[in-house]
Amino acid sequence: MIPFILLLCIILNPSFLKFCQARAPNIVFFMPDDMHFLDAWGERPPPASGSAFDLDSGLIPNMQRVRSNGTIFTSAYVAGPKCAPSRFNVMTGRYCSRAAYGATFSDSTTQDGVLRRPVTVPRCKLSDTDNSNNIQTYLSSIGYNTIHSGKWHLTAKSKWTKAYSEITTAVTDSGFTYAESVYHANMEDAADGWAYNFSHNMEWMVNTSLTRMQEASITDTPFYLYFAPTAPHQNANNEAALLNYSVRATPSGTLSAEPATTMPSRQSVIDRVDSHYDASASDSSVRDSRIGTVWCDDALGALIDGVEALGQLDNTIFVVTMDHGQSAKNTLFEGGTRVVLMVMGPTVQANATTNVSVSNIDLAPTFAQAATEVGTSSSSSALGFAVDGISWWSAVSSSSGTVAASEELAQRKCIISEIDTDRAMVCNHTASSGASADAETLKYI
Repeated sequence: MIPFILLLCIILNPSFLKFCQARAPNIVFFMPDDMHFLDAWGERPPPASGSAFDLDSGLIPNMQRVRSNGTIFTSAYVAGPKCAPSRFNVMTGRYCSRAAYGATFSDSTTQDGVLRRPVTVPRCKLSDTDNSNNIQTYLSSIGYNTIHSGKWHLTAKSKWTKAYSEITTAVTDSGFTYAESVYHANMEDAADGWAYNFSHNMEWMVNTSLTRMQEASITDTPFYLYFAPTAPHQNANNEAALLNYSVRATPSGTLSAEPATTMPSRQSVIDRVDSHYDASASDSSVRDSRIGTVWCDDALGALIDGVEALGQLDNTIFVVTMDHGQSAKNTLFEGGTRVVLMVMGPTVQANATTNVSVSNIDLAPTFAQAATEVGTSSSSSALGFAVDGISWWSAVSSSSGTVAASEELAQRKCIISEIDTDRAMVCNHTASSGASADAETLKYI
């Protein structure tokens, strides 16, 4: 079959002439679950009492590679500081309070004459028009192979008793070309009664993702990988996953062979952390989060290595972020809404920072602009459906890390975050001037 983009080139549709000149860039989106904002990252928000998280940057060389060879956002936020709301934000480019599924509940409240829908995990699911008005559907429509790997969490009333095929169908029904290595909900710690024979499995996720990316490369088709590790989730035992579960054990069943990757051994993940930090002197939850974060970094490294082996590194954009802040998860404090965001790829400025304030609802229009190079950051013009976010692509391709005052991103006055029926906004009028992010003000509404 002729790839869709090549077919468009053959018929010389003027809207797709850029694809004829050069293949659209691949996009790898990497978002671990419940990862802490590391003290080593200078853009980290002021920690709440006792919430500092120490992990030596030498233990996460692959995230550091993205930081050194790309652009770092010093003022990045999420629109919903919890797992499912954040994922809804990323995929749709909209606030979860607008979710079609959430609108089916009758417990919205009115405060000061304003209707407020609760933003919670059970309400932030994909259904109805949200299953088509999203970034994966858009990218698929313009010829991308779109791949989901890892945590889903966007199917209503999703329990582990559902058949694996039901969940993969839900993923592809939302617009993904492939549903690979899917975890449809959170896993509980084995010590708390986890009844299944599998746990986190980064090797499986990496292997299936690379297989699909290789297939896309063979047919000269651009790919979009949404890679969402289940680690280092706060309620999951990463050490137990590494030591007590087979690499062949997955939610889809037992694999016939161990998945091939370039990732270091599982035991080495623990050894690297314990050789740097005294295990006996470390809080057990902190130690386990360190282990899970290093394991995630190994997965990122294997993905970068795989893309490079395919000869696609110079045509691939890597975006690494968090699903929410961890020190104050499920709150509107900076520790819940502020996240790391780093971008590496073609035309992206290396070893750069930008203080332009952005939100995870900006990712969908950003990916659309990066994929099509339509020359506009307009919220909805590229995607074809209404979004709340604005593309920040110009901020990472600008040598100064700023955006022109005339751009929509520079004209946005505030970024809003929401959880339950609470709302807060961060306002910064300096996006185009290069002023410090300290100029921001936080307001609870």
